[in-house]
Amino acid sequence: MKNSGLYKELLCDISPISEDTWSRLKEMAEVRHMDKNALLIGAGSIVNKEVFVVNGLLRCYVLTTEGKEYTTAFYREGNFVTPFFSRSVHGSSTVSIEVLETSELLLFPEQDFTKLRHANKELERLAGVVVQQELQHKSTKELKLATGNLKELYAYFQYAYKGMERRVQQKHIASYLGVDPVSLSRIRKSNHKKESTR
Repeated sequence: MKNSGLYKELLCDISPISEDTWSRLKEMAEVRHMDKNALLIGAGSIVNKEVFVVNGLLRCYVLTTEGKEYTTAFYREGNFVTPFFSRSVHGSSTVSIEVLETSELLLFPEQDFTKLRHANKELERLAGVVVQQELQHKSTKELKLATGNLKELYAYFQYAYKGMERRVQQKHIASYLGVDPVSLSRIRKSNHKKESTR
């Protein structure tokens, strides 16, 4: 595996793992390069891989009953995509995952990964950190959505996804906020005016 050291370092940024744990993970890992605009997972397909983003950017989204896309999350370098939150009871995906930038991914067979995680305290701890971060992100977003305060939700997006505004198209940010691009433009203009008067 060509970039083995980098892969291990990125995983250790989440939670430390030993060389032995990495060796076991490395044996089951598959490196996949994906082009921009490719679909990694389609809604309804069976999810049997754990996905880690080495570099690049992915977007999770669902289609509303009106056929509009609603972005639920973004995943960038150093992130595990958390299919546990997007699997149905039958193991199929309830979301679609699109590649927004040319990306390098590490894929782990879900069953093998889960078996190793249950037997390995370091990996169990790493998985716990990932799940905790995802739950915190989802609950914070839901609370912001419930208040209906778009400015606060946009501020949360800027906090949770620092630097992403330069990488993500406005239409995807708008769909994450649950608004149309025009409303997002208004929020941005309002913010710029406040910043310029300081």
